[in-house]
Amino acid sequence: HKNRGKLSDLVAEHLDHLHYLNDILIINCEFLNDVLTDHLLNRLFLPLYVYSLVTQEQ
Repeated sequence: HKNRGKLSDLVAEHLDHLHYLNDILIINCEFLNDVLTDHLLNRLFLPLYVYSLVTQEQ
């Protein structure tokens, strides 16, 4: 039960972060949105999701 509570807390924190990012994007400040989307794409989504699916040649 302790692990389930910890997982629930982590999911809630993750959702809070997503809502925070959405709030920033809604402001519609072009420079801020460009920087944020660039960082999300190049430092989070591509390395975490895309690159993890690509087999690395040795």
